[in-house]
Amino acid sequence: IKTHFGEQGNVSYLKPIYARTIAEEIRRQGGKPFVTDCSTLYGGMRNDMINHLECAALNGFNEHSCGCPVIIGDGLRGTDEIDVPVPGDDTFFKKAHIGRAIMDADVLLTLTHAKGCTAAVYGGVLKNISMGCASKAGKMDMHSKGVPIVVAEKCVGCAKCLRSCGQDAIDIVDHRAIINDRCVGCGHCISYCPINAIMPAWNRKWEDLQMKMGEYAAAVVNAQQCFHVAVAIDITPQCDCFAGNDSPMVPNIGMFVSS
Repeated sequence: IKTHFGEQGNVSYLKPIYARTIAEEIRRQGGKPFVTDCSTLYGGMRNDMINHLECAALNGFNEHSCGCPVIIGDGLRGTDEIDVPVPGDDTFFKKAHIGRAIMDADVLLTLTHAKGCTAAVYGGVLKNISMGCASKAGKMDMHSKGVPIVVAEKCVGCAKCLRSCGQDAIDIVDHRAIINDRCVGCGHCISYCPINAIMPAWNRKWEDLQMKMGEYAAAVVNAQQCFHVAVAIDITPQCDCFAGNDSPMVPNIGMFVSS
């Protein structure tokens, strides 16, 4: 069951009772379920397995609440991966780097929270499969063109953006943040800036990111037996990776289920 445990401080992620209900049905069908997610590329609490499991527990995800084990899909440091062929010829990638536990499972069941996203515009099942199932190397693949910019006249050099960066890609020079060439474009510095001085570089091709996510999703569903549950409630403007929430953009819609 591939879901999202929510970043520390986030409250809009899907609560464990959804995973538990699905896990109970899987057991009735004779399966052995586990709930999983993969490490993040940015420097939040889900950057490695130990902190990720602690974050999951703080947000209510554990073996008792979910009715099954909670596993981090790409290992201790986000490097335990399987290279999965990307179908098609005219593609960005030939292989997708996917968390090993996800590909070792017999069936992938995605449990997705519908929400907005700065770069992908909408975060649904495709994002849960692609970005969510990718190892750190896979997330780097997809994010490689989405480097944000610093609006110099706004930046006050508070350095809060440094907390979100797992790549040491931000320097403070003359009381201003500067994004250096180590940036992989995860975009989380945008959410950590208290005065909106870091912005997406809209002149860059965000559609590249979306197409790369499509390729990663295609690789997974082409190689793995899948079933999808998407819950369209608490549809916030930003994804559950952010350590906070805005108000929902639209009323709750319901649940979508498909193979």
